[in-house]
Amino acid sequence: MLTRRRFATLSVAALASSAWARTAAALDLRAFGAVGDGTTDDGPALSRALAAASESGAPLTVPPGRYLIASPVGRAAPGDPRPALRGGRIEIVGAGADRTTLLGPPVESRAAGVDPVSRALLRMVGVERAHIRDLTLDGGVGAAERRAANGFSADDASALLEIDGAADVRLERVTTTRNRHIRLRDDRTGRLIGRSGPVLVIDSSNVRVVDCASVYPSFTEGWWIFDCRGVAVERFRHVGPERFNPAATTSPLNIFGPRTEDVTVRGCDVRNALGSSLNLGGRGRFRVVDNRFYGVIAAEGGAPGRAAARPHDGAFGKGIDLGAEHQEDYFPDHPPMRDVEISGNRFENLFSYSVGITKTAACPLTGLVFRDNEIVHGFRGLMLRGVNDAQIAGCGFRRIVRYEGADRRAFGLTMSVEQCRGVTVENTTLDGSERPRLGTLGEGVSDVGLMISRSDDVRLTGNRFRDFDSYQLLADVGPEDDLRHGGFAVLENAFEATPGEKYQPIAMRLGRSDARRLARVTVRGNRFAPELKDRASVFSG
Repeated sequence: MLTRRRFATLSVAALASSAWARTAAALDLRAFGAVGDGTTDDGPALSRALAAASESGAPLTVPPGRYLIASPVGRAAPGDPRPALRGGRIEIVGAGADRTTLLGPPVESRAAGVDPVSRALLRMVGVERAHIRDLTLDGGVGAAERRAANGFSADDASALLEIDGAADVRLERVTTTRNRHIRLRDDRTGRLIGRSGPVLVIDSSNVRVVDCASVYPSFTEGWWIFDCRGVAVERFRHVGPERFNPAATTSPLNIFGPRTEDVTVRGCDVRNALGSSLNLGGRGRFRVVDNRFYGVIAAEGGAPGRAAARPHDGAFGKGIDLGAEHQEDYFPDHPPMRDVEISGNRFENLFSYSVGITKTAACPLTGLVFRDNEIVHGFRGLMLRGVNDAQIAGCGFRRIVRYEGADRRAFGLTMSVEQCRGVTVENTTLDGSERPRLGTLGEGVSDVGLMISRSDDVRLTGNRFRDFDSYQLLADVGPEDDLRHGGFAVLENAFEATPGEKYQPIAMRLGRSDARRLARVTVRGNRFAPELKDRASVFSG
């Protein structure tokens, strides 16, 4: 029988034990034989030190130095031959990212004709807590010029840091650099899970990433947070190359997976990513607020050293890509997504698009708030597909241009809404009046301000359209015939023009013709510049 006195005694003992774990004296890596000279293999010392730290609950301090980790850290387990730290609580504290480095020598990939790839430094499986701060993870790859081939196994391209199944993850002031990774298959299930970068956090909860960075030279892939719940990324930083390198990091930050939910990305600064600056996907409840995403658009012929046969080489980089879970058949059973907020962000100089939300009818996004974002100087602004119940408000689109290469010309779109239902756009400016010159990339503003296709129940209120080459507002029925789509309200918008321009765009066209018209259209209270008075048409029934 548990008496009151016995309960009190046990409670005091439990509290004392917990307090001891929190205040246990820190362990020093050098006390376990580490040297930190960059040439001696400190892997065995790190393995011993982390085993002791995990057992005692004490933090492990890593003094200034460059610690070469050439030997596996941890142990294998039945069904999982890759060495790992298993269970317990892990806390690693460096002396600062500029003073403490864990260095992993690269390995030659088994794939022919592929540059070297990075090997694992630390792998943690099923730990209760994984806290790491104030150090650099260096993959040892100084240069890479070729894209990696698909199909690597984990032996070829393991993450520098992999955390699998942790209850509490906190990464603070951790920098990754000189890394090269790509992995498409989960070793345990054989299932495609996507690419792995220098940091891979899988199936974990309470994940916090604060003041961390990915620094060029870094190649192929960025940080991955996959199938995690309760994720907060704050002030993450990535700086890519100023010149085009096809092997550079494509996507610095990737957060998705069928079970990913409750995600906040705030205050990040991502520059010069080769592909998407931020990849997102999951069940829902995502907030992306107050971030900055920058790409490269070179003026007057593009940056030096680029092949003329690649007309897009004067520009690279995307902003937010939401819908990547459908690419390459990674997640055929991915659930629909709900509740995404993208607010207060700035997107600048981004090739391809600034924000692409490309869902499907079978797996839509329901509930999007896109508010107070600024999109400046890119080839496309916002693309929506397969989105229901979206609110776009208070945004600004400026200097969105069309791409004109030596061998092709892409249709320029500032904003597009395709296969969506229940979209409101209000108090937003789509301004095509600035006409920047892009050298070999061509010149000229976007062809269309806002294009709506195969969508229903769209409301446009209080917006400002100004100067586009073809249409300021274009709503089409798509390839289907009469009255399949509609429910449009175009209310109290301003359609402006630059006086004296020889050619003026069509202000508004809703529907295509009397035979291809929209259902249920309301147009009221809109203001047209004198040059555009007769350049609006509505086909509805």
